[in-house]
Amino acid sequence: RGVWTAAILALVGSCASVAPSTSFKEPAEIAGTWRGRLTGRSGYAIAAMTISQTGGFLGTMYLDGEDKDFSGAITVIRPGLALYRSSQGSGTVVLQEKDGKRTLRFQPEGGGVASVFSPTP
Repeated sequence: RGVWTAAILALVGSCASVAPSTSFKEPAEIAGTWRGRLTGRSGYAIAAMTISQTGGFLGTMYLDGEDKDFSGAITVIRPGLALYRSSQGSGTVVLQEKDGKRTLRFQPEGGGVASVFSPTP
């Protein structure tokens, strides 16, 4: 019984620490250079990308042994719902803000590990 209580409290605590999503109306609101971790068809690696005002993006995954370029586009369907399609997969895009810090999450279709990026100063 104590184990279940601890597990439930840990789950609730982890959910409470998730940054709330912030809707954006157009890709220009997230345009710029971002760095983070990319999970895709080519693997899992540190990556950097630049998102244009129109939502197109170009980036590089820094894999062991070689770097791999990727590209794609973000489309805002409506505020709060943005989709991406790229050379590494497709899914939804979520902008999160907490304590003045922005995070961009690319959640692949069908689940899996999200790619997470932060803006480059």
